[in-house]
Amino acid sequence: MQTSLKPIAGKSGDRSPRNLPVVLVNRAAKEYDPSMNDDPIQYRKRADAERATAETATLPNLRIRALRSAERWEEMAMRAERVKVLAAERNNPKSA
Repeated sequence: MQTSLKPIAGKSGDRSPRNLPVVLVNRAAKEYDPSMNDDPIQYRKRADAERATAETATLPNLRIRALRSAERWEEMAMRAERVKVLAAERNNPKSA
């Protein structure tokens, strides 16, 4: 994630560095993909990427971190699938 600091002009208009509040701007946020919020396929791709990272990691702590991350991505994929099923059931109730 790449970030940059951008100054914002203060109320007084004084543009000296000590009077400017600094805002952390996340450049990755500009590339935001709303479809990732609930897409199990994307979550599973991230899990696969983390597993690949774990396979190539030489340090044990990095391997463990990558495997834990892969587990979390899988959990999010399962949760997203469950939410989609529940939403479909709620929107299309079965007639008895």
